Amino acid sequence: MGSSTVDYSKLTVVRCNPAQARETCVNHYLHWGQRAGYTLEGWTKRDDNLPEHAWVPGDRFATWGLVDRSDPESLELLAHCETYRRNSLFVPPGASEPTEAYSYAVAAVFCPPKYRGTGYGRHLMRLLHYVLAPPEYLPPFPAEWGAPPAVQGFRDGRFSVLYSALGEKYYAECRKGAGTDSELGWVRQKATLRTWTVPEQGDVTGDDKLGDGWTWMNPEDLKGLEPGAVREMRDTVASRGDPTKTRLAVLPDQNLFFFQPYRDQLTVEHIGIPGGRDRTYGLQAPWNGPDDDRPFITWCFPRFSPPGATRTLLITYVHGPFPFAGVLAAARREGCGAIQQWGGDGTWDHEAGGVVLDHESNMPCVAQYGLGGDDKMDWQWCDRYLSVLAEPSRSSAPSSASSPAAVRSDRIIVHTSILFNSKDKTFDKDISIEIDTKTGLFTSVKTRDAPLPLQLAPNEIDLRGFTVLPGLTDAHSHMLLHAYSETPSLNQERDESFVERVVRGTNHARAALRAGYTTYRDLGSEGLQDADVGFRDAINRGILPGPRMYVVSEALASSGGYAIRYESRLNGTTVPRIADTCDGVEGVMAGVRRRIGAGADVIKIYADYRRRTLRFPPQAWPGALPIKFHPNEGLLAANPVSTLWSQAEMDAMVIEAKRARAPVAAHAIAPEAVIMAAKAGVTTIEHGFMPSSEALDAMKENDVIFVPTLSIIEAEAKLGSAGKEGEATFKAALEHTKAAYDRGVRLAAGCDTGAFPHGENARELELLHKAGIPVEDVLRAGTLGGWEACGGDLCGRKFGWVGEGWAADLVAIDGDPRKGIEACRRVTFVMKDGTVYLHHESYEPSKGLSC
Repeated sequence: MGSSTVDYSKLTVVRCNPAQARETCVNHYLHWGQRAGYTLEGWTKRDDNLPEHAWVPGDRFATWGLVDRSDPESLELLAHCETYRRNSLFVPPGASEPTEAYSYAVAAVFCPPKYRGTGYGRHLMRLLHYVLAPPEYLPPFPAEWGAPPAVQGFRDGRFSVLYSALGEKYYAECRKGAGTDSELGWVRQKATLRTWTVPEQGDVTGDDKLGDGWTWMNPEDLKGLEPGAVREMRDTVASRGDPTKTRLAVLPDQNLFFFQPYRDQLTVEHIGIPGGRDRTYGLQAPWNGPDDDRPFITWCFPRFSPPGATRTLLITYVHGPFPFAGVLAAARREGCGAIQQWGGDGTWDHEAGGVVLDHESNMPCVAQYGLGGDDKMDWQWCDRYLSVLAEPSRSSAPSSASSPAAVRSDRIIVHTSILFNSKDKTFDKDISIEIDTKTGLFTSVKTRDAPLPLQLAPNEIDLRGFTVLPGLTDAHSHMLLHAYSETPSLNQERDESFVERVVRGTNHARAALRAGYTTYRDLGSEGLQDADVGFRDAINRGILPGPRMYVVSEALASSGGYAIRYESRLNGTTVPRIADTCDGVEGVMAGVRRRIGAGADVIKIYADYRRRTLRFPPQAWPGALPIKFHPNEGLLAANPVSTLWSQAEMDAMVIEAKRARAPVAAHAIAPEAVIMAAKAGVTTIEHGFMPSSEALDAMKENDVIFVPTLSIIEAEAKLGSAGKEGEATFKAALEHTKAAYDRGVRLAAGCDTGAFPHGENARELELLHKAGIPVEDVLRAGTLGGWEACGGDLCGRKFGWVGEGWAADLVAIDGDPRKGIEACRRVTFVMKDGTVYLHHESYEPSKGLSC
């Protein structure tokens, strides 16, 4: 997210001079090379010889830096990246022949850690469009960015490509231009990942299985393969893909096939092959036709695969009808137990052991320049042969979470350098964690007493360099609502169909999980009665990915207390109920029993609510006239909150819930309701933002957990109708939350997510910190505090702490939250119950890609 305080007119992008290029290499080393085991000399050697090779002389290779406009030769680079100019083709809709053009592969985007969060990385990428593309194909250069980059040459690319390890949104928002004239940046292309397990049979070399006519190829041999691959692309690109889109192809010429073997020779330790052979990087099948048509494959290897561990053969290019038997032979010859292919045409999908997945990491993305709409591009052959350029600083090894051999392991070991201990509220160093994937529990948490080997086993996950947290819990959510800023609650509850709301919920579940939230305490379906129970069960049965959910089915409210308000009751209009209404001691006990019988994990009660809406009804439909002369002093003057129950009724609900071993959450705004609910013995108070020392005393004395839901209070304060009163309410809520913390009241973090956008849950952590609460206590509120809010031991499963016997929920974030709580938004890894749901294996620590 860009900072509003940055003056972009003072910044520009320059082609790095030798000293600046050396500085980029040092930056890379500190955050990529050193972690991978290189010395600085060894790391810089990887690039020293690049200009000698055919793929990079002249303007084909360039390093770019974002600098202060007043000092273009400064070594203080705010962000930097690399580009490779490639010969390419494009075929517009309706055309039958390809057009030759230049394109650019963008690589190694990096922002030094001290500049993260400034927007420098995004601005570098926005300016890069104006370096690579002809100006006539771009929106006008924004005046607020100052003068265009003063770069000689370039500006000749018709498109540029990259592989995003950060999902599809970040680079798409590195837009061309600004304001209403802007266009999307790099747009994700559809891609698949195909993997196979190599059967354990036959000779390790596989030579005797192939017969005569097969040719194994060393790095120099690969140079002779390019003419056939280039001709294939030129001949077939116009007949491939979607004819309604512009088809694109990046030609594999200029010794591109030689690039990967060259880099492979420069790894920290070049690993030998069984039998003492040198590595091969390609295989040609028997053929009787022209040499250029001879079928072949090329491949590369994970650079740091340990001796004896399952190694992966990474297919980089397939030319012609190549038999899968040759692929298996290549894998056996090179000692590989797994095979991986990006993209592909599906020819080998029927082969045993194959798995086809959507490519969720290293997503191929395209920025077009004058070729049509951003969503009208179809990048052909977006396979791994080009990614050897687009990922020059990243390991090509798949994560242990996606390796076929690792998936079947019952034991995973995760290595960390910084792990947050939510019980002790400390950041512990050098912890290794063992997980049983059958039970989904941590089985061992130990401090390492010796350095790890450079190469790890396939069932080991390396999260060193990230901050690792227990899985996060949103202690106040509504999975089946979406943001009120999109659609008011009235219209969601009354107008949206059951199907739409549930389908939206599946998107919300994925967004929450990808944001690092492995648990939701879901406090009401808001008009869908007990649909949240079935939704919870669908997640628990593995039908859809999402956080584990602790649900209420329906909240309890007194008659007339919490309901959809409408004025046209006499003509037969009906609306969904949004609460289970009950009154009197016996009635409320029956209400608790109904909710328990419906499958609720938590009992939610409305201790108070704004129940006098129809005294001064708002303008609820187009053309409705406003009520004149209604009270206007304070946000709640026309419709004040008031308690819904007597003390005896509240006491009875808590007693009945405890009898069923269920925790109780109480919606309470006003101090009177907070005090009554706390005295009744509820587990948590939701919202409770009206300042009151007596209310804080009641929570502290009764050991009640406070869930202040600052995110929704902030969101409502920003509404135009809230005005200064909204700002004052939000400020008072922050101060009241800090007072609760100072008083020793336990806290849990919950956004009222649903009314507030799913996936943005980390905002609550940021606001708790803004209120003045230390980072360690904020993270405890978002982890262990969430488990306590869900009922603690009543949950039936322990989560929110990394310890033996607790649920194996882990989240890795890029950055140190002690230096900026916003690091909690930069999630790179998510595990829930021992299953990995997100792993940006190419997202190295502190790359600065999300700055």
